Amino acid sequence: MLDTLPAPRTELADRFLTARRSAAPRPSTTDASFSPIFGKDRRQRSSLLAAMSTFGKPQIRLLGIVGVLIVLLWATSGQDELLITGMLSEEAREARRQPKTPSKVSQAFDTLSSYNPLRTAPREIARYASYDFTSAIAGGRSSAITLELFLAERVGPPIRTRPIWLTLADGDYLTHSVPHLVVYLNKLASGTLPKAKARTLGEADPVFTAQPEEGKGLQFMLVLCLSDFCMQHSREKGYMAYRYDDTKNQDAAYLKSLILQHLAEAGYPVIFLDGDAFARNDVFQYMYPLDDDTIDLQIQDEHRIGLTNIGFFQQAGNERIAELWRQVVHEVDVNHKWDQDAFNVLLNASASRLDTKDGTRKSRFTSPGGVQTYVLDQKRFWAGHYYHLRGALPPEAILVHMTCTDNKWLKFMIPAAHGYWQDANHYYSQPPKILTTPTLFGTKPVLIQQLRLLLAAAQASGRAFVPPARTIVISDEYPTVPDRTYINPMAPPRDSKAGKLEHAMHMRNFWSVVDIHKVAEDTNVTLLEPNYIMHALANVQPDSPHFSALTHPADFDLSFSKTYAEMIKRLSEAPHVDEPVLNIIDSMRVSELWQLPASIPPLKLCGKIEIEPYCTTLCRPADN
Repeated sequence: MLDTLPAPRTELADRFLTARRSAAPRPSTTDASFSPIFGKDRRQRSSLLAAMSTFGKPQIRLLGIVGVLIVLLWATSGQDELLITGMLSEEAREARRQPKTPSKVSQAFDTLSSYNPLRTAPREIARYASYDFTSAIAGGRSSAITLELFLAERVGPPIRTRPIWLTLADGDYLTHSVPHLVVYLNKLASGTLPKAKARTLGEADPVFTAQPEEGKGLQFMLVLCLSDFCMQHSREKGYMAYRYDDTKNQDAAYLKSLILQHLAEAGYPVIFLDGDAFARNDVFQYMYPLDDDTIDLQIQDEHRIGLTNIGFFQQAGNERIAELWRQVVHEVDVNHKWDQDAFNVLLNASASRLDTKDGTRKSRFTSPGGVQTYVLDQKRFWAGHYYHLRGALPPEAILVHMTCTDNKWLKFMIPAAHGYWQDANHYYSQPPKILTTPTLFGTKPVLIQQLRLLLAAAQASGRAFVPPARTIVISDEYPTVPDRTYINPMAPPRDSKAGKLEHAMHMRNFWSVVDIHKVAEDTNVTLLEPNYIMHALANVQPDSPHFSALTHPADFDLSFSKTYAEMIKRLSEAPHVDEPVLNIIDSMRVSELWQLPASIPPLKLCGKIEIEPYCTTLCRPADN
């Protein structure tokens, strides 16, 4: 759970606190501990009494009058509301004891409790050490309150330099992605995000905007919900959420376009990111300032034919943006167009970006509708279209958007493997017991045997499994030219004289060897990303016992076990059972000789593993 921090005092909050205080019992003025004139310091009280004894009766009467005046002035100065309440009439005191009746606006929220007053516009945006969600503990529904009024009550009027972070999340994206966004915004608010890496080849960034080292201050996150589950979960977690529950069209693309239209109409600047987009550095550093009048839209590059990607962008709150989304809403709702396709057509992005002189793509252009657009730098804001070609991300990337990926589980695993996940729910700072191995190498039958054994050992010992970063598959199913070894052949050679090469090696990421989600479900073993230990070390303190455990894994040599059953027995005994991290070593390859029990689930590798992974086919369906 996030730390609860006091929100700036508002008029509603002040009235609420005054009512609570006025209902409290008034302390007795005869109590020695309650002395509003002299205080609790006995020495101060004695010195004043001694001074009074030196005066005559007239002087004492005068001093008494002065004392009464002091009491009245002190009481009315607001130092103690209890004294002020004591001077009211009985009717007034009774009126102040009555709880305030919630307004119609407040009744429109899914409020958790009447003791959570709604928040009006903050008097100032404080710089908090943590993200403050306490002001956004309830969700709004379009059947009860408009989005504009909802936000006016929650975050106050629009401010150009204070965007609303909007994400569309439901189901697994709500539980897997949003917590990382929350931690990211915590760090952005407090200035504790890591510094971005320098660009490769020493080139300069096309745009760089310096940011305050102390952080950006309070950030607001809004979840666009598509279900009641999302609303309930957001309420439990304290996320600000909104749902169009009275809209006939419940298509995600339509609702996304609709809320972006409404936000622009209400004047709110927005940063939108999909559930498969993860940031790790300050995105504002590589954008134009949000109050730049020459920019309406800053958007991610699609990495193909000059198009833009609406999975991550920043938009201003003005009429030009609102009109753009009105047209997108129409195209999606009436003409059933893909929202990103309609968006790019209306922007005229591909043609507008083309430099007719040299054929390059411009990063700035103005759409036919007048939307002043800046396309974000590809290397800093990376889309995943070409991830399959390199199996890596640019080191200078500050955000990765996992487009062109098979399924949501890969969209979670790959960013985590490259360091884009946060310590959400203590994912790194409280690591589980781990079982890992330095390498996976062999023919496909050997790999299946190795993986079944490792997963069975992890299951029996109650450990999570951290796979190696790369797996080497040896296969002769695709012939190669006799005098060369092909690494990652795209297709069999057309040379009819080409013979088979016994040991063609194919290096693959773990998620291109097995279906990670199916494996986790079938074995009930938690699969952590490769490099998990390295990422965990960055999130634990050096003096923590977790740090020592992660930096000193214990080797577990299979050659000391004669059978699979003996290996399982050793895992449950000291000293191995107490080791936080066990590193399985099979240098003698004895596991290939073991007979594994039938209770261990069968395992299939990804299909056509010899062929290079491609967009949306990082793991092809398993061969029969």
